[in-house]
Amino acid sequence: MKISRTFRDGVSLLVAVALLPSCGGNNAASLLAKQPNVPTDRNTTCRILKSQAEPLIVEWPETARGKLETLRRKGLVAIRYEGCDLEVLPRCLVKVDTRYNYEAFERKQARVTIRNEDELYANLPMGAIGLEGKLKSAGQLTIDMTMVGRYESTVQGVRREQLEGECDYATHVITEFTVGAFKFEAGADGEVGGGASLTGTGIGTKGSSQAKRELLARDGDPNACQKSTREDKEKPPEGCGALIQIEVRSLSEEAFVCHEGQRWTGTKCTDRPPPPRCLLGQHLEKDKCVDDPVIARAGGNVSLGGTGSAGGSLNVPSINGPVVEKPKVSTSPWSLALGISGGALLAGGGALGAFSFFQSGKIASGGTGDCDPVRNMCNARGAGDRRTMSTLGLVGTIGMGVGLAAGVAWILLPKNFGASIKISTAVKVGEAGISVSGDF
Repeated sequence: MKISRTFRDGVSLLVAVALLPSCGGNNAASLLAKQPNVPTDRNTTCRILKSQAEPLIVEWPETARGKLETLRRKGLVAIRYEGCDLEVLPRCLVKVDTRYNYEAFERKQARVTIRNEDELYANLPMGAIGLEGKLKSAGQLTIDMTMVGRYESTVQGVRREQLEGECDYATHVITEFTVGAFKFEAGADGEVGGGASLTGTGIGTKGSSQAKRELLARDGDPNACQKSTREDKEKPPEGCGALIQIEVRSLSEEAFVCHEGQRWTGTKCTDRPPPPRCLLGQHLEKDKCVDDPVIARAGGNVSLGGTGSAGGSLNVPSINGPVVEKPKVSTSPWSLALGISGGALLAGGGALGAFSFFQSGKIASGGTGDCDPVRNMCNARGAGDRRTMSTLGLVGTIGMGVGLAAGVAWILLPKNFGASIKISTAVKVGEAGISVSGDF
């Protein structure tokens, strides 16, 4: 039996098409899901990613994410985060009086497609090493996410001395959590169908191939997330609170900065109590009233059954009656200097105090752009400016106090104080004797 060339060529074509789905790794879907060439220099990649501050955590086991959710409800979470390694430290307590507050935002849909090692380490640094084999075999990893809000901490930073417990290896704290729902799969999106037939021969064939997708992890319900609104205050809708992404911040070595008029107690900022009001002749030092320094020069001789010498100011009560040589009444240079210096100190201290007061108010209200009055926080420059103004205010207050004291003394003391006044008295008790003499 003879077979025409046209029929023979048609059969050959059909056989080739029929064999297409059975060619294993060389079928059409496999070509779409072509495996990337993944390098293996893991240590170098991890060192480069030390600064990754907002990693996804969808590849974490369900138990690990559940444990992290529980710790989030208790307070700030401390971790050890180095390169591609992140370890939650449940026995390390952060002694800061703060919690994570929920902030809703407009519902967002996102898809992350990972096709090579660079994308794998950039998006999933903690699980990258364990997922390298899956990426090689599947050719692609896909994360579909629905995000509805964030749990945010209000602290500026945490210092190492604010940690308590097993915290020797702590390097960061988690400051924010992004929540919603997600699905994590392996496998490329690829499907090919084909068919061929020869008219009039009754011979035909059809074939198709499809790249399979494997579900790796899933949490939260996208349908539940459809109920979310920007008005959600305390938490997301039920079933839409899966942890998707975290934001971390390294431990700070700088001192915690409180708002003006507050002080850091070791765990939080509290209002500073008003300073005590000092008496005349005193000034404030470290929240305590201390006597103003008295500068005087006197020469004298004090003896008690012997001889000795001392310099200072001495007031001796009359026992047998003092003998006073009254000087002429005239304004002494000491009185004049006291009056002038007192007035200068009072005026200068008042001006300095007024300047520091208004400037501090400007800084605290955000007038210089270095402080946020709403969040009660300042950057380093704003905190430094506030401390400078506080110091100037303290100096001005001390100057006013000293100037006021000098002015009162100038009014009360005689205008000839400082003139030579001789006082002598004698007391004898048995063989002992006391004698005092000096120029004042």
